Amino acid sequence: MKTLDEPPIFFCVVGNIAKAFSEHNLDPSGMAKKVKIYLLLFAGIFPVSAEAWAQPKTLEEDVVYLRNGSILRGKITEQIPGESVTIVTFDGSEFQLNTSEVDKIVREPSQYTRIKVRYNGDVVPIVYDASRGFYKGYSIGLAVNESNGSFTVQTRGGYKWRHWLHTGLVSGLDPYNAGLIIPVAAEVRGDLFQKAVTPFYFVQGGYGITATQSLSHRVYNGGGLFHAGVGLTFKTRTSVDYQLSVGYKWQGTYQEFEERPPFFWTPDNQIPPDPVLVTGNRNYRRITIMFSTSF
Repeated sequence: MKTLDEPPIFFCVVGNIAKAFSEHNLDPSGMAKKVKIYLLLFAGIFPVSAEAWAQPKTLEEDVVYLRNGSILRGKITEQIPGESVTIVTFDGSEFQLNTSEVDKIVREPSQYTRIKVRYNGDVVPIVYDASRGFYKGYSIGLAVNESNGSFTVQTRGGYKWRHWLHTGLVSGLDPYNAGLIIPVAAEVRGDLFQKAVTPFYFVQGGYGITATQSLSHRVYNGGGLFHAGVGLTFKTRTSVDYQLSVGYKWQGTYQEFEERPPFFWTPDNQIPPDPVLVTGNRNYRRITIMFSTSF
């Protein structure tokens, strides 16, 4: 059984070969046999190690640049000079384009080298990433602080300019102890890399609108909100992405409610004190843990 501090087998072999040469009490024929055995063992191990250390071969994909600024990546299945070009993207969508729409067609190295599948006989990336276009998505998760927590739900939509820059609007449901708030915010988000698994970021800013309030509250008004975080995007063979994220959410409110001061029941004092009206701003701070999907 291997232990955590066991040295790599390569160094074990080299070390034992050196030890064999340093042992002068061995006869020459015995030492030679021992060296040969180690060299044969090393020769058998090295091809496996070299294959394991080798870098994956760079993949290429067909890239069609359109005059309107869009970019399509995939595999060209048909090209009629002066008439049309047909390209199939990696999510299975087929686009037939007039040559008048096409600016240029090139072969470019693919940035997706980790996860690959067989597609029309060729090894191609599993990930499909449109350069531009509209997106929408949904999120569900938990919003917690040091004393309590609640669920949070979001829906969003917008436009993807680049893989690292998406802009849009966000809404959802955020319950607090004083009542339910509907957030309405602008959003900036994006993937840092064009890979099968990539870090991503998001920043949201806007206003929380009061939807309901508890019976103990006379006034419960929403306020500004801020939500930002980071996480991982998991690409798939389709245009659907999955994300896990951790973030920080700040929600401002204004509240007016009655609160009874603490008291103790005694034979001389059996009447509770009058409630006190509490007014002012209350800011909620939460750590969010969310699962999202977008397409």
